[in-house]
Amino acid sequence: MDVVKVNADLGLTCGEILKKAASAQVKVTEAAFRDCTKYCKKDTGRLMESGQTKPSSGIMTWNTEYARRAYYTGAPDKSKNPYASLMWAHKAAEVNRERWKAIVEKELL
Repeated sequence: MDVVKVNADLGLTCGEILKKAASAQVKVTEAAFRDCTKYCKKDTGRLMESGQTKPSSGIMTWNTEYARRAYYTGAPDKSKNPYASLMWAHKAAEVNRERWKAIVEKELL
């Protein structure tokens, strides 16, 4: 698990802190979703296009009947998406983790 270090302004109210945290959640989820989609497998494009996010809750999903199987198995066809990868969200996190942390830190400061 990664650690995000934040210097807290003790003059902030609880409401202000929660507002900043909610803003950080939305921004990092939107950035992560874009980054994850970059590594999503693409054959017909249906899987990639099925991606959805709920930024306020940090949830990202790809909604096809074969999404789970595509995430974990097979060989990504790089001819349609040169960045395609198995476990595309994990790949995006590996590549972008530090940038995502910076987004959160910036919002919380």
